[in-house]
Amino acid sequence: MIIGALTAVSLRLTRSDMIQGLVVCLAALSFVLAVRWPGVLSLSNEAWFALAPVRSSLLAVGAAAYGAAAGLSRSDRWTTLGALLAACLITMPFEIASYPNLDAAWAFTVPLLTTTGYFGLGLWLGAAAGRLRIGGVLPLLVLLLFGLVVWIDYLAGVNLINPWQAAVEASARYLGVITVLSALTLLSLVPPLWRSRGSARPSGDSR
Repeated sequence: MIIGALTAVSLRLTRSDMIQGLVVCLAALSFVLAVRWPGVLSLSNEAWFALAPVRSSLLAVGAAAYGAAAGLSRSDRWTTLGALLAACLITMPFEIASYPNLDAAWAFTVPLLTTTGYFGLGLWLGAAAGRLRIGGVLPLLVLLLFGLVVWIDYLAGVNLINPWQAAVEASARYLGVITVLSALTLLSLVPPLWRSRGSARPSGDSR
């Protein structure tokens, strides 16, 4: 089962849309790292303060975008999420190379939670857009969603759901909110898995 899941994720990673998204993300991170690379050792974290928020935001927006598309098609949600988490791990060396200024556990765990939580937000956004028959403007809705969460944090005066700020400043509130969103995302993916298993039983019994 594990091998089958890993195979499905690897196949999802090789699809053109995922490759294009990953290439754009890697190119953006390479550019930021090259531009902000410090010239002296005393500024060793200078690149990280620019790269970490960019990486976190790209992962969040990308996860929401893929989640919104999966919300409309209702297909391969598990493998898409797995591929997004793999992309999160693939981009991790960029942050390590920029000398993170936060605890290693935070720098490793929170991007994974951010990716999962924003994938769920994208799923729900896509489902709502499908019901309202406005799927054609989903890319714009994803950007508006990201702008909305930044605006909410600005109004609240604390970091609740802004991945840009969470990348450079540990926040218990953000960790709590994004953990709840991630749990809800995973729970929302479980019923389709159960239904697919249940639907396979009658055909097996008929044989």
